[in-house]
Amino acid sequence: MSKIEPIYLVGIPVPPSVNAQYATIIRHGRPIRIPSKTAKDYERAFAVWELQNRALISKARGVIRGWGQALEVSMILALRRDRLVTKDGRLKRLDISNRAKAIHDLIATSLGVDDCCFISTPMEKVIADICDEQLVIIVKPMSLRNMSKVDLFDEPSKVVQLSCEQVLMIQKKLPVA
Repeated sequence: MSKIEPIYLVGIPVPPSVNAQYATIIRHGRPIRIPSKTAKDYERAFAVWELQNRALISKARGVIRGWGQALEVSMILALRRDRLVTKDGRLKRLDISNRAKAIHDLIATSLGVDDCCFISTPMEKVIADICDEQLVIIVKPMSLRNMSKVDLFDEPSKVVQLSCEQVLMIQKKLPVA
């Protein structure tokens, strides 16, 4: 059996925050949310990226169709150091998760899949020290798992199989934020 290679989509423009993706207007005396100019500009920038990468996207569509299963879609957001860290080394307020929905919708459409197939969506912010600011998406097949098979610890020596009752006990002991 051959090893399954992930699909790497690089150089994707950095998506705007969800806070910048909608504008509120008053229609018939009621406020409604509509896509903002920023959201429309981003969709155009993404469309340019798609055109520049159409061969890769076409190949990726075929590979994903061949996998015929759920997907893990990882998102790595590479930004300049000054956008991520203050001068004294503290993290700046930049919420990566509020950039995810728009890009998941665009990537799903581009790859010809429904984003309900994205069963795992890890996200990470990194400093763009060797590249321009960009978004990197890594797609690979993943099977839907049972809770009884989820490893709750990173270290293999600590991996244990837990019953649902044990998981609930652990959750009850966690501090409430």
